[in-house]
Amino acid sequence: MKRLGDSALFRECCRRWLGAASAAFVGLAFVAVVQAQEGEKSAVTEIAVKKSAASLEVRIKGNESLTYQTYELPKPARVVIDVANASLKSGITADIPKDTPIQLQTKEIADASPQILRFEFILKKSLPYTTKQDGKDILVNFELQKPAVAGKSKTNAASGKALAKQLPDTSKAAGPARSSQGNETFGFSGYERERISVDFYKMDLHNVFRFLREVSGTNIIVDESVQGTLTLTLDDVPWDFALDAILNLKDLKKEERYNTIVIYPKSKEFIWPNKTVSKLSFQADEDIAQQDALVITQMEQQPVGLVEASQLIARGREFEKAHNPTMAVQAYEQAFEKWSSNAKLANRISAIYLVELRQNAKALQYAKSALAINKKDRVAALNAAIASANMRSMQAAASYFDMCVQGDSPSQEALLSYALFREEARQYDLALQILAKHDSLYGRTLEAMVAKARILDKKGASSQAVQAYREILSSGFALPSDLSRFVRARVGMAN
Repeated sequence: MKRLGDSALFRECCRRWLGAASAAFVGLAFVAVVQAQEGEKSAVTEIAVKKSAASLEVRIKGNESLTYQTYELPKPARVVIDVANASLKSGITADIPKDTPIQLQTKEIADASPQILRFEFILKKSLPYTTKQDGKDILVNFELQKPAVAGKSKTNAASGKALAKQLPDTSKAAGPARSSQGNETFGFSGYERERISVDFYKMDLHNVFRFLREVSGTNIIVDESVQGTLTLTLDDVPWDFALDAILNLKDLKKEERYNTIVIYPKSKEFIWPNKTVSKLSFQADEDIAQQDALVITQMEQQPVGLVEASQLIARGREFEKAHNPTMAVQAYEQAFEKWSSNAKLANRISAIYLVELRQNAKALQYAKSALAINKKDRVAALNAAIASANMRSMQAAASYFDMCVQGDSPSQEALLSYALFREEARQYDLALQILAKHDSLYGRTLEAMVAKARILDKKGASSQAVQAYREILSSGFALPSDLSRFVRARVGMAN
């Protein structure tokens, strides 16, 4: 069963991504522009092609080591290599056999700063491929014998369908995203933003961050003291995971607020001009609605009002089965007018407003009604906490969360959600204390272990975070493939 924390964090990431970047991608292809160091241009002196029954090898030869990046574009499916500050020697062509499902086009983009030499490999079908630096050359190899199989090939796979997934879905309005079972995501790790595939070779760090700015639609400010180059190959990972990997490798840190990421050395300190509390958005998980199913006890000689309320509740259930939450909540509200002592009914109304209709004020109103009936109603307190957090009433949210976890045995959902709330407020020590309480009551769970490791990472306790990730690998839990890949990559960065 999904916990509120995972769902809220997943949806918050999607909300930030879609809200910031979807407009920038409407009707546009995914275009990455790199900027190289000033100086004399490199030259591509030859494009050598070698075909066998199993593969097609294209060697892009340079007069010196070439600075490049690789990415993918859909419609038509293309593998694109941009070589920065380079030109193609006059008369050079690529003789790719016509019996292969690959065409190569080259063009120089003179109005880019600096100039870019672009190689576009247009694919007629899905093909696994690899790119690598080989001395001064760029070596591109396509496998011709077998198509790419998602999740099994260790190489990149470019196809129209696969590449289209790397662009945000602009056909739907931005809103809470729902992950379907079977889709591989980084949800457990907290990385849920747009996936990218990149191949940087000795790329200047400022150019790398500029590329991530183009991908993410997020403003990125880089401290002038950040220096150096980067060689990095990542396949089908969220862009914010790529960013964090780069920051760890280069001993940098970030501050994120107001759709802006500031990147600077760990030895420095950064203070936002406006010291407002970072905004937080929580949205309830479907589990809240499910766990708060109405329980109506039929009594002999019920008062007329309760009989009518029961009929209205039955009608509301039918509307819910028909996926009509608006009509369902209207029926439930009419029932509550006649049966105002039914705390579970108030909680049900609150959950629908919170989950389905996203009307936080109404959700809070009915959560308060349930609390007025029973001051110790933890379900109502949790609904009130989430609604308050959505409305940026952070003190009220904290107070309601405190109510959720009072007593000897608060629910797992409440503890994990409260830990997430404190994490998003950057109160990392409090979040870790809440997770410790969770573990003492329910033992270690995969959700709590991942949350702990993630919080330690955010706190800057890298060695403790790596140890926590190692404990996940040795815990015996069955890890989803993406979670396993993320954890192993994070541990690998420390080795």
